[in-house]
Order: sequence, then C-alpha cells, then structure tokens
Amino acid sequence: MLIFRDFKYEKQQCTDWHQHSCGQLYYPLTGTMMTETHTEKWLVTPGTMAWFPSGTVHRSTSGSQVSGINIYFQTTDKLCCPEIPHLFRAGTFIPGILERLRDNSNQQYCQLALALLAHEITAAPPLPHHIVLPEDRRARAVAMFIIAHPDSCLTRTELAEQQGLSGRTLSRLFRQQTGLSFSQWRQQTKLVSSLEAVLAGNRIEGIAENFGYANTSAYIAAFRQHFGRTPAKFRQSA
Repeated sequence: MLIFRDFKYEKQQCTDWHQHSCGQLYYPLTGTMMTETHTEKWLVTPGTMAWFPSGTVHRSTSGSQVSGINIYFQTTDKLCCPEIPHLFRAGTFIPGILERLRDNSNQQYCQLALALLAHEITAAPPLPHHIVLPEDRRARAVAMFIIAHPDSCLTRTELAEQQGLSGRTLSRLFRQQTGLSFSQWRQQTKLVSSLEAVLAGNRIEGIAENFGYANTSAYIAAFRQHFGRTPAKFRQSA
C-alpha cells in the first residue's frame, strides 16, 4: 500500500528529471529542497510536505544537506488524493498517521488510515511557498532572469525590452499565465527564494540586500505580509 524510503542529499545535489508510476509524498526532516515541474517551483522545508501525483515530471535541488522520508502510494485508485502537486504544512496529525501506517501490518486498519491520510492531504491548505512559471518563452526568460538575479534593479519595461516585448504585453502574459500581476509575481518569487537563506540562519540585513530590498524593514514587512510571520518567527517554527 505504502512504500517508505529514507533519503539523504548533500548540498547542491540535483536529481534528473523523472516521474513515478505512483503518487509520492515528500517529507523533509532537515534541510531545504527546491522541487520543480516544468511550470512551477516549490521550496520544501522542514515542517512541510509535498504531494506529487503519479506521472508528474519533476526534479529537485538541495539547498543544504537534506534528509527525510519519501512515501510512495502504490495505488490511489480508491483514494481521494489531489490531482495536482500540493505543498502543505505537515503539522502533527499527518506524521502521526504515517508513523502508525509504517508500524502496523493490520490490513483493515491500514486501509482506513490510508483513506484518512489521503483526505488530510487533500484538505490541507496550500502554502505560499511556490513559484508559477509563465509558459510563453519570452515571459519565462524574464522569469528565469529574476530568479537568477533577485537583486536586479531592472524595471518591468527594461526586462520586457530584452525579450522584444512591451511592458504592457509582459504584464498581460504574467497575469494570464501565472494568475499574478508582474509586480506580485516578482515580489512572491523574491520572498520564496529568500527562504533558504532565512532557514540557513543568514543575517536578515544581508538577505534583504541580496534580494533587492531597499532596507531590512521593507523586507520584513513584505515577508510578514506573504508568510504571516516575520523571518525570525518563520525560522523558529521550521
């Protein structure tokens, strides 16, 4: 029913693009991992879990030494599991179910617990730790530049012109293909990308500068608005 496999990655270790024939629940216990499909990126941290349906093509890159557990669902035919990738807070209830499933061989009990697990995964509110990539190649080139250079001061118009677009067209593409305005997408991407540095214990002043914020206060305010807590509180709760 479930296959449990412990994993460990060294810093900056990257997997190849791959997919699984069964659903995968990714549960890091230490370290951070950037996991991506061809259209989205998620920063998976301790205290969170990531669900990937069968057939989801993805790869992962470790931001630090990472260890945890991969749980593979051999069949989800009779389970109400999410049909799209899903990142959510682990809490204590879901890990508790997993622990019982790992240690219990009673088939009837495991079937009931597995159904409950699938329900909890589906019902868990998604976390704002992800980046949606636009499909248009020109807009995606802009997106990848921002991810690689979060401290860039180039304006929307300047970035658009590098790809032969007007600023208005770039905004339209981002709105249509990511669900966010260009400025919202840029802000969210910088904040999500900064999480690795926050969890690594880097100085907040340095993080703010490296991710293009005018000052520390501006970064902390944006961080709190997006994640619901300050960088220091986020670090403590991870």
